Amino acid sequence: MSETEKKANSDKNISPSDLVKARTEAGYGKSSICHPQACDSCFLELPPIIIDQPCDTQPRVYWQATDDVDVFIWINNKGRCTMKVLLAEAGCAPPVTDTILPGQSKLFSSNCLKKFAIECRECEPIKCLGIAKFFVKN
Repeated sequence: MSETEKKANSDKNISPSDLVKARTEAGYGKSSICHPQACDSCFLELPPIIIDQPCDTQPRVYWQATDDVDVFIWINNKGRCTMKVLLAEAGCAPPVTDTILPGQSKLFSSNCLKKFAIECRECEPIKCLGIAKFFVKN
């Protein structure tokens, strides 16, 4: 057992990056994040979503669930546009919204996510570019 994995087993306040490191060293890969002693709270990393859309202020849906999903979403704005993030949650109205400035990253969490969309604003050149990573509760 590696030192990082031992720390993960003993420290309940370990960071997500240390958990990934411990699981990688133990041969589990980077596809999940969980505390080794609390597998009911494991999160699986989905393939990244590439954000590439015209700057026309029309929201584009990048992800939609049939059931409520417990999820963390990390979004990185790689372009020179302002992104408006829209997170529609079950039983919640209106959707959760936030702005991500050029070069900025943000982390969101929801225990009842239904839909994730991006709206591009204030663009130069004329495209919105970025990446979104989803960590879904197992």
